[in-house]
Amino acid sequence: VDAVAVGVSFGASGGVSGSVAAAGAIAIINSTNLVSASIVADSDVDATLGSVILSATDETLFTSDVDSVSVSGAISGGAGIALSIAYAQSNTSIDGTVRTEINDSDVDAGTDIMLTSLADGVIDADGVGVSVSLSAAVGFSLSGAGAGVIITNVIGQDVIAEIGDSEAAEGQGATAGNDVLLSATDSIKSTADASAATVSGAASFAAGALAISAARASNSLEGTTRAGIKKSKVQATGGDVDIKAKSESELIATPEAYALAAAAGFGGAAAGAGAEASNTVTRTTEAFIRNQSDVRALNGLLTVEAHDLLKAKADVDVFSLSVGMASFAAGVALASNNIASVTTASVEGSTVQSGLGNLLIDADSQQLDADLITRSDAAAIGAGIGVAAVGVVAEEVIASRVEAFASGSTLIAAGQVNVDADSNHRATPEVFGLSASLGVAISVVDATAIVSGATRAYIDGNSTVSASGDTNVTADSLSHALPDGDSVAVGGGIGGAAAIMDAQVNRVTEAFVGRRASKQLVVDTRLNSIQLDQPATPWGDAEIVTYSAGGGTAIGGLVSGKQYYVFESPDGRIMLAEILRDGGNNIKPLAEQDNLNGRIAIDLTSLGSGTNHQLIRAGLIADVAFNPSEVLNPVPLTTTVLDIGAHKLNVLANSTYEARADSLAAGFGLLGGASVAKSSASVVGDTLAYVGEGATVKAGGLDVKAVSHDGAYSLNEFYAIGGAIAVNVTIADATIDSRTEAFIGTQAGVTPTSGAPTVVTLTDAVGVDGRLLIDANGSQTATAEAKGIGASFGVSVNVLLPTADVSGAVRAYVGENTTVVADRLDVLAHGDVMDATATVRSGTISGIASVTGLSSLAKVTGEVEAFIGAHNDRGASATLAPQLTISG
Repeated sequence: VDAVAVGVSFGASGGVSGSVAAAGAIAIINSTNLVSASIVADSDVDATLGSVILSATDETLFTSDVDSVSVSGAISGGAGIALSIAYAQSNTSIDGTVRTEINDSDVDAGTDIMLTSLADGVIDADGVGVSVSLSAAVGFSLSGAGAGVIITNVIGQDVIAEIGDSEAAEGQGATAGNDVLLSATDSIKSTADASAATVSGAASFAAGALAISAARASNSLEGTTRAGIKKSKVQATGGDVDIKAKSESELIATPEAYALAAAAGFGGAAAGAGAEASNTVTRTTEAFIRNQSDVRALNGLLTVEAHDLLKAKADVDVFSLSVGMASFAAGVALASNNIASVTTASVEGSTVQSGLGNLLIDADSQQLDADLITRSDAAAIGAGIGVAAVGVVAEEVIASRVEAFASGSTLIAAGQVNVDADSNHRATPEVFGLSASLGVAISVVDATAIVSGATRAYIDGNSTVSASGDTNVTADSLSHALPDGDSVAVGGGIGGAAAIMDAQVNRVTEAFVGRRASKQLVVDTRLNSIQLDQPATPWGDAEIVTYSAGGGTAIGGLVSGKQYYVFESPDGRIMLAEILRDGGNNIKPLAEQDNLNGRIAIDLTSLGSGTNHQLIRAGLIADVAFNPSEVLNPVPLTTTVLDIGAHKLNVLANSTYEARADSLAAGFGLLGGASVAKSSASVVGDTLAYVGEGATVKAGGLDVKAVSHDGAYSLNEFYAIGGAIAVNVTIADATIDSRTEAFIGTQAGVTPTSGAPTVVTLTDAVGVDGRLLIDANGSQTATAEAKGIGASFGVSVNVLLPTADVSGAVRAYVGENTTVVADRLDVLAHGDVMDATATVRSGTISGIASVTGLSSLAKVTGEVEAFIGAHNDRGASATLAPQLTISG
């Protein structure tokens, strides 16, 4: 779709001349499609000499080009006025399903059964708005130019490859002489590019020029990519069973805005440019075998895989320039990538067999520096007496849940059983702001990086594992929040710069066998969340609730009777976000609700008191009541049995959590210079490895290891130079609150569950030694650093406030409700590094007086413990104390 609009107007007069030009171009594309290849409705397909291949591919290409150009000119011997406006808009919306399926049918193939679903569409939307206004007169001239461009792409497409409801009891199923292969992939590329440019010029004895440019580009991706087998019998008699779901779509938003205003004569010029880029992802990628399925690779390998490899780019450039006796220039740049994803690979309530070797259940998610780009740059220059100001914001939020698991299932393998969940996330937003003016220059930059969610690998429920090799349950998480920004202001009179950096890692890495550890309160002040049962009416997107403390004390951070937005984390927890309002106390539009859109939860500092707190919902929807301090126990009583003979069970959780906020603020002015640098880096994380309640393990050896590496670094650099006064204020906070635990049995601090013992029986054999190793190793480093220089011929003031805080625990233990028979037992807890460092480096140069205020705090309150039995804050149970038989 191409839309082009051109507006031209020109006026000339010996007295008064006026000219107005306008152009607008709009393109709208809406598409809903279904691409399907199916065998359904009690069909019977027999391809004894070949393969059964189902393929569905959507390669739709949507292109939208909207261009708008407007030119206005006026020449007069007296007064001339010229106005020009250009507007371009493109809206593209795609919805639908790409599906391959075998449902309620019987399919036999001599070689392969293949189901392949691929969404490979392309959206390419481009918009340009150009406005030029020129006015010249002897007496008075005025010119105004405005351009606006909005590009919006919305994708809500499901990609499905499934075998379902093909049961042996009905004489149905899917049988292949070689391989059974299911693949679902989303590989959509969506590009939104918006460019707005304005030029306004006026020349006369009295002249005024105004130029305004605005551009917005956004992409939204929703839906599900899933490959799986449910309630079906599937066999590959001579080859592999491979189930794979992959998300590898790419979103690109690149707006830019430029404004130039110049006035020759007595008067002034004003130029303003603003641009916003946003990518929002809410997507689930899942590979599964579930609902009482029986799936076997009798002479091959069985693999269930889910991969999240999504990419997103939000890149903003803004520039404004004004030239005149009085000069005003402003630039605003906003960039955001908000990624909320769920990636799961699972076997649930089913029987699976890998007849020739290893059985693999694998889920992973990866977004690295080159995969997620969030960059926001703005510059404003005023060549005249006046003000130049920029505001720059970049926000990158990765909220990801990655799980690989077997629940309530029977796993049979001729080799190893591997259940593996991996995540590697790097949030790296970058901001740069520059303002310069002969009068006052102001620059403010703000970058936020958040990595949250969970990485879990587990075998739970009424599950049984029988393997001819080791069983490995492993969870690995690399999480880095690394915002970076520079703010520079240069003023002929006053220059003021501020840089605000916020880095957060709030993540759980967990590997376990047996019952999930359940020490959890309804209100979690570490993760700023509320765990509630799903209400009859699900929480709506951007739903507003009113919080009530029900006569008790309000939860810390909340105000009883106040309204908040509700949003859900990838783990299903509820979080509350502050509602932003305008000066008239009216709720701002949803697009301006930065806390909600950025998934920035209110900091919950305490549980409050009382048992009848409520979230009051609008209309006839039932309110939700809860007790903030209630202990949750959501996991039902189950039995998990691993009998792997003389082989080894490894339950391993490894994490690296890094939050690093790095900022530079520099303010320069002939009269005064000022800088404010505020950075916060926090890590709140759990790394847990355990064999929990209700688990029975018979093996040749057992390793339970939890290893964490946590780092929080808040690094501020500042400079202020002023002729009369220079002021620097810097606040740097680095905080770590982490928990690293390796254990068997009941988790420390939790009441043991009667009838759910943990039984570990280890016997030595060739290659194994009957050893039980429980090892927790934690390393925490928090560094807060503030450094810089203030210089002035008059007074120079520096205020530096760094804080570094390390807290948490490293624990290894044999918990209550445990029976162990082994040749050797090692329980090891290591706190190799627990370091908090607060550093200040301040320099001042002044002609009259120098003032420096320093306040630094560094503290470590961590715990390192290795023990057998109840934790020291609970007395041992008389009947559920650990029973150990060590014969080596």
